[in-house]
Amino acid sequence: MGRYLTGAGAVALVWGIRMLLLIMTQICVVFSGILSFSTGKGGLAVLMVLGFCVLAFFLFQFLLIPGMVRLYLNICRGQEAGVGEIFWGFHNHGGKFLGIGILALVLGAVLITPEIILALAAEVTGDWRFARLFLSGYNLLLAAAGIYVSLTYGQFYMILADDPAESVLLALSRSGEMMKGSRLRLLALWLSFLGWVPVVCLTLGVSLLWLIPYITCAQAFFYLEVKARWSKDQE
Repeated sequence: MGRYLTGAGAVALVWGIRMLLLIMTQICVVFSGILSFSTGKGGLAVLMVLGFCVLAFFLFQFLLIPGMVRLYLNICRGQEAGVGEIFWGFHNHGGKFLGIGILALVLGAVLITPEIILALAAEVTGDWRFARLFLSGYNLLLAAAGIYVSLTYGQFYMILADDPAESVLLALSRSGEMMKGSRLRLLALWLSFLGWVPVVCLTLGVSLLWLIPYITCAQAFFYLEVKARWSKDQE
C-alpha cells in the first residue's frame, strides 16, 4: 500500500507542477498582452513570451520524465523510493535530458513543417483536394512510424534512468537490441490498457491516480524482463 501511495503521490505532484506551470504561462501571456495593448505595440514581444513559456513548459517535462521512470524502477525492484525522486533528472545529467528535449522539439517541428506549408498553400489557392489527400497519408505514415519507433526504442528512457552515464546513442542502440523479438509483446501490453479507458471516463480522470502507477510499473517490469534476457544473451 505504501508503494502505491508513493506512486500516486508522484503522479499528483507532477500534475500539480504542470498546472502551476500552465497558470504561470497564462499569467505571462496576459501580462504581455496588457503591456502590448497599453503601449500600442509589442505584438512581437507577446509572441516571444508565449514561445519562451511554451518551450520552458515542454523542456521541464523532459527533466521530470527520467525521475518518474527511476522512481518506478526503484518501486518495482523493491528498493527505497520517495516522491522526491521525480526531481532526480534536475541534478543528474540534467544537460543531457534537456538536450533530448530540445532534439525532440526540433524533430517535431521538422515533421510538422510540410503539413503547415501545404495547409498554407491550400488556403491561398483554395484547392484543398490534394492537401487533404496528402495530409491524410502523411499523418498515417507518421503514426505508423511513431508506433514502430516507440516499440523499438521505447526502453530508451528506462536505460538512461537506470544508467545515466550511458550515452544517448548507445541507449538507443541498446533499446533496439533489447526489443528484438519483443515488439509484439510490448504492443500487446499497451493494447491491454485500452480496457481502462471507460473507467477513466466514468471517474472523470480521478482513476488515473491509480492507473498511471499501474501502467508505468507494468512497463518497468517489462523493461527489467527484457533487460535480464538481453544481458543473459550477452554472456
